[in-house]
Order: sequence, then structure tokens, then C-alpha cells
Amino acid sequence: MCLSTKTVNIERLAPSFVGRIVDLELTEETIRTHRRAINEAYLAHKVLIFPGQNITPRLFAEFGKIFGEPKIYHVIKLRHPDESTFISNQEETGRNQK
Repeated sequence: MCLSTKTVNIERLAPSFVGRIVDLELTEETIRTHRRAINEAYLAHKVLIFPGQNITPRLFAEFGKIFGEPKIYHVIKLRHPDESTFISNQEETGRNQK
């Protein structure tokens, strides 16, 4: 089953979740243009697959902003040198500084 959400085509891969975004190359322009539709697709499917993407760390960080403003990652040695983002279930930002 393929759904279309404001020009973003989504193929449902499982009955209750997982959608594959069809025919959308992630660029700064498409992220700006389809930001709301991608977020709505995420809310509807819980897991999204964007096959065949070749994105830079900067573009990945821009893409992540669709779901909220990123915070600087708390583990310094695991930060990307160009883009620092926060993905953690820990609340202590001072831990693991080495």
C-alpha cells in the first residue's frame, strides 16, 4: 500500500508501523520543502526508511531538525567533528567526557 502525504510517497511495509519513503532524494531543499510531511509520516509510521541516500553529516543534522532542535552530544570523543548532536537516554551532560 502506498500513501501520499503532500507529495511525499510512503510505502507501508508492516501492518502497524514502518514506512519507506519512495522517490525522495534528501537535500537541503527537499528537507525544507517536505519537513512537515516527513514529520507527519514519522508520527504515522514510527519508523521511516529512506533507501539509497548518500548524505553528509551536515545534511543528516539538518534532517534531524525536523524532529526537534538537536543538543550537543555529551560524549566528546564520539562527537562528529563537523556536526555535534545529542542522542542519549542519559540526563547527566558532564559524564563520559574523555
